Amino acid sequence: MSNTTKSSLAASLKKLLEYKTLDRITISDITNNCGINRQTFYYHFDDLAGLVEWMFNDKISSIMRDLKLPDEWRKGLLMILQVLQENDSFVIQIYHSKINDRMYRFMFETCLSFITEVSDADMRKGNISRYDLEIAIRFFSYAFAGVMGEWFADDLRKPAERVAQRLGDIMETALPAVIRYYENS
Repeated sequence: MSNTTKSSLAASLKKLLEYKTLDRITISDITNNCGINRQTFYYHFDDLAGLVEWMFNDKISSIMRDLKLPDEWRKGLLMILQVLQENDSFVIQIYHSKINDRMYRFMFETCLSFITEVSDADMRKGNISRYDLEIAIRFFSYAFAGVMGEWFADDLRKPAERVAQRLGDIMETALPAVIRYYENS
């Protein structure tokens, strides 16, 4: 029942976004639109940003569950960016809303989790300390989140495939170089 309720709230928010900006939507608007009690909303989420984070996390988690990481990380990155581009009006609304900072933090944490999972295999291959690897992972996570933020600011005009290709190329080239550097220092 919990995911059904959350999904109903998410669908209600998406419907409201067709004719209202995110900053003008209230919790009451969302709950009235889907016939759910306002207190039920607060049982599941602290605020509107919590619902938006759940929506992103739910979609990203479903993509990640079906992947064999670290081998299919490029495929996962592309799929995530394609989902964002397919929901461009929703993403752009969030980017231009008051919860932008919180969503940037969510993007960073998502990138951090993704890159950590992908790079753990590289760490096992080499002789690099956990600390050095964590610094490199955080660097790449901020870089990925920053590139994605600029992509959002540009209204997701560049094709997801191109953004994924460039980020993938950088990750495949630069992370092993960083690992080699730390191994030799």
